[in-house]
Amino acid sequence: MISYRKILSIKILFLFCTIISIGNVCWGDSQKLKNDIITDITLDKDEFVIGEPITIRVNIKNIGPNTIHIKEIIPEHFNFSAVNVNDRKVKLHKLPSQISRLLSFCIIAPGSDFRDVVFINKILNFQKPGFYKIRFNSILPVYKDFPKNPQNKQEIKLSGNVNIKLLKGSDEELEKAMRHYLEILESEDYRIARRAAQAFTISEPNMAVKLLREALKNEPSNKSLITWALAKIGTDDSIKVLLDAAEYSKNTSIRTSAIEKLGSWHIQSSLPTLLKLLNDENPIIRAKALGSLADFGDERNLPAIQEKFNDSNQKVRESAQKAYNKVVKIQKRKEDNKKWKQYMIQLRTKNK
Repeated sequence: MISYRKILSIKILFLFCTIISIGNVCWGDSQKLKNDIITDITLDKDEFVIGEPITIRVNIKNIGPNTIHIKEIIPEHFNFSAVNVNDRKVKLHKLPSQISRLLSFCIIAPGSDFRDVVFINKILNFQKPGFYKIRFNSILPVYKDFPKNPQNKQEIKLSGNVNIKLLKGSDEELEKAMRHYLEILESEDYRIARRAAQAFTISEPNMAVKLLREALKNEPSNKSLITWALAKIGTDDSIKVLLDAAEYSKNTSIRTSAIEKLGSWHIQSSLPTLLKLLNDENPIIRAKALGSLADFGDERNLPAIQEKFNDSNQKVRESAQKAYNKVVKIQKRKEDNKKWKQYMIQLRTKNK
């Protein structure tokens, strides 16, 4: 498969000014502030194998004199729609997620830029090969003087079209395309590595699990991202890889990372394994298993947790007490919520 780098450059020149009128944002300065931004949308290639991530790249360059801040989760600001050659719309795979207010920001100093990738098939569900016309639109909030004044912001409006060709490739072609993300997973830049982990969660699941299993065996540096991706994929095969890593890996940090994801993702099928790990010879594993059991908030696990109050290791005993307290707290919260719901039902019934 021959692919060429296509670049769709949308260069947007923004003039940040103090304008007091409806629909414009005031930076709060008495004089006009000029802040120029160039935004490029880059399509790496125009041919993709069905099952691999379909990506566009966003590059935001600050060519002005002022430092700006931009929300790090650029992909969550994009919307996509697509049609094939017969003008049939591609169905949404999932709706765009709600954007949390608790976000990290990237600082773009004068003369520097910020780059990110956006996965088109996180939203669009491409199932058949063919030619597709994809339309995108986005409003990216850009801030000045953040966090002192989070209301001081401007918006970068992006829209355009890209054309791609989807191929029904062989397993070998799909694996070759996805191995690229294994290399990116080892990036020292955590944000870039995190995007690679996200790529596996929207890829063909069987191939993604195969490659992530291979990555764990090679004792990767970003093992937490790999176990996160396996939990996110959520198939029987991906859960089995997590269970095997938690119980049999020779690398303690891989084991603890897998155990943590089993609990934080509330994977019910992992309970027998977690209970078994309470008796592991490694106290670090026993302590981590206690924490994961507590994440379930299930009072049926309390007897097993209480048994570790007398563990030979002090850290394990402390972890057991914390786990016990956490489960009790979760149970109390559940009871309070149940009582509140019952009260509201009685109140509504009484007012009828």
